Amino acid sequence: MRSETFLVRVTTKTEIGRKGEELALKWFLNQGATVLEQNFRSPHGEIDCILEWDGWLVFVEVRFRRAGSLISPEESLSLLKRTRIRKTALHWLYQTRRYSHLPMRFDFLAIEGESIRHYQDAFE
Repeated sequence: MRSETFLVRVTTKTEIGRKGEELALKWFLNQGATVLEQNFRSPHGEIDCILEWDGWLVFVEVRFRRAGSLISPEESLSLLKRTRIRKTALHWLYQTRRYSHLPMRFDFLAIEGESIRHYQDAFE
Protein backbone atom coordinates (compact mmCIF):
# COMPACT_ATOMS: atom_id res chain seq x y z
CA MET A 1 0.00 0.00 0.00
CA ARG A 2 1.38 3.37 -1.01
CA SER A 3 0.21 6.85 -0.05
CA GLU A 4 0.51 9.92 -2.25
CA THR A 5 -0.36 13.51 -1.48
CA PHE A 6 -2.88 15.44 -3.55
CA LEU A 7 -4.37 18.81 -2.64
CA VAL A 8 -8.14 18.80 -2.92
CA ARG A 9 -10.52 21.73 -2.45
CA VAL A 10 -14.13 20.88 -3.28
CA THR A 11 -17.49 21.76 -1.78
CA THR A 12 -20.47 19.72 -3.00
CA LYS A 13 -20.99 15.98 -2.62
CA THR A 14 -20.92 15.58 -6.42
CA GLU A 15 -17.65 17.51 -6.67
CA ILE A 16 -16.16 15.46 -3.85
CA GLY A 17 -17.11 12.20 -5.57
CA ARG A 18 -15.81 13.36 -8.95
CA LYS A 19 -12.53 14.56 -7.44
CA GLY A 20 -12.11 11.27 -5.58
CA GLU A 21 -12.58 9.32 -8.80
CA GLU A 22 -10.09 11.57 -10.62
CA LEU A 23 -7.51 10.98 -7.89
CA ALA A 24 -8.18 7.25 -8.04
CA LEU A 25 -7.66 7.16 -11.81
CA LYS A 26 -4.37 9.01 -11.51
CA TRP A 27 -3.28 6.63 -8.77
CA PHE A 28 -4.13 3.51 -10.78
CA LEU A 29 -2.53 4.87 -13.96
CA ASN A 30 0.65 5.57 -11.96
CA GLN A 31 0.57 1.92 -10.87
CA GLY A 32 0.46 0.73 -14.51
CA ALA A 33 -3.23 -0.12 -14.80
CA THR A 34 -5.21 0.33 -18.01
CA VAL A 35 -8.64 1.94 -17.63
CA LEU A 36 -11.31 -0.02 -19.52
CA GLU A 37 -14.34 1.92 -18.33
CA GLN A 38 -15.40 4.56 -15.84
CA ASN A 39 -18.73 4.97 -14.06
CA PHE A 40 -20.36 1.93 -15.65
CA ARG A 41 -24.06 1.85 -14.83
CA SER A 42 -26.46 -1.07 -14.96
CA PRO A 43 -29.94 -1.68 -13.50
CA HIS A 44 -28.12 -3.06 -10.44
CA GLY A 45 -25.87 -0.11 -9.69
CA GLU A 46 -22.61 1.53 -10.68
CA ILE A 47 -18.93 0.61 -10.77
CA ASP A 48 -16.57 3.55 -10.42
CA CYS A 49 -13.74 2.10 -12.47
CA ILE A 50 -12.98 -1.07 -14.43
CA LEU A 51 -9.31 -1.81 -15.05
CA GLU A 52 -6.97 -4.30 -16.59
CA TRP A 53 -4.03 -4.50 -14.22
CA ASP A 54 -1.20 -7.02 -14.14
CA GLY A 55 -3.29 -9.66 -15.91
CA TRP A 56 -6.37 -9.09 -13.75
CA LEU A 57 -9.76 -7.64 -14.53
CA VAL A 58 -10.33 -5.28 -11.60
CA PHE A 59 -13.62 -3.70 -10.59
CA VAL A 60 -12.96 -0.73 -8.31
CA GLU A 61 -15.07 1.09 -5.76
CA VAL A 62 -13.70 4.48 -4.74
CA ARG A 63 -14.70 6.24 -1.53
CA PHE A 64 -13.49 9.74 -0.73
CA ARG A 65 -13.86 11.44 2.63
CA ARG A 66 -12.48 14.70 3.89
CA ALA A 67 -9.94 14.47 6.67
CA GLY A 68 -11.74 14.39 10.00
CA SER A 69 -15.03 12.99 8.63
CA LEU A 70 -17.24 11.16 11.10
CA ILE A 71 -16.87 7.84 9.30
CA SER A 72 -13.96 6.51 7.31
CA PRO A 73 -14.23 5.50 3.65
CA GLU A 74 -13.93 1.87 4.74
CA GLU A 75 -16.88 2.19 7.11
CA SER A 76 -19.04 3.65 4.33
CA LEU A 77 -18.87 0.54 2.11
CA SER A 78 -21.95 -1.49 3.00
CA LEU A 79 -22.79 -5.11 2.24
CA LEU A 80 -25.64 -3.88 0.00
CA LYS A 81 -23.22 -1.72 -2.02
CA ARG A 82 -20.80 -4.65 -2.43
CA THR A 83 -23.66 -6.87 -3.62
CA ARG A 84 -24.73 -4.26 -6.18
CA ILE A 85 -21.17 -3.91 -7.45
CA ARG A 86 -20.88 -7.69 -7.92
CA LYS A 87 -24.16 -7.80 -9.89
CA THR A 88 -23.08 -4.82 -11.98
CA ALA A 89 -19.75 -6.52 -12.73
CA LEU A 90 -21.58 -9.61 -14.00
CA HIS A 91 -23.76 -7.34 -16.15
CA TRP A 92 -20.62 -5.68 -17.60
CA LEU A 93 -19.00 -9.05 -18.29
CA TYR A 94 -22.13 -10.27 -20.04
CA GLN A 95 -22.25 -7.14 -22.21
CA THR A 96 -18.57 -6.98 -23.17
CA ARG A 97 -17.48 -10.63 -23.20
CA ARG A 98 -13.96 -9.48 -24.09
CA TYR A 99 -12.26 -9.91 -20.73
CA SER A 100 -13.97 -13.00 -19.34
CA HIS A 101 -10.73 -14.98 -19.78
CA LEU A 102 -8.99 -12.86 -17.12
CA PRO A 103 -9.18 -13.61 -13.43
CA MET A 104 -11.21 -10.90 -11.73
CA ARG A 105 -11.27 -9.21 -8.38
CA PHE A 106 -12.92 -6.32 -6.57
CA ASP A 107 -10.60 -3.62 -5.22
CA PHE A 108 -11.39 -0.73 -2.94
CA LEU A 109 -9.62 2.62 -2.91
CA ALA A 110 -10.15 4.68 0.22
CA ILE A 111 -9.15 8.32 -0.03
CA GLU A 112 -9.27 10.30 3.18
CA GLY A 113 -7.87 13.80 3.13
CA GLU A 114 -4.45 13.35 1.57
CA SER A 115 -4.15 9.62 2.29
CA ILE A 116 -4.85 6.88 -0.26
CA ARG A 117 -5.35 3.30 0.92
CA HIS A 118 -5.68 0.51 -1.65
CA TYR A 119 -7.29 -2.84 -0.77
CA GLN A 120 -6.88 -5.64 -3.30
CA ASP A 121 -9.58 -8.30 -3.40
CA ALA A 122 -11.48 -6.23 -0.86
CA PHE A 123 -14.80 -8.06 -1.10
CA GLU A 124 -13.48 -11.46 -0.03
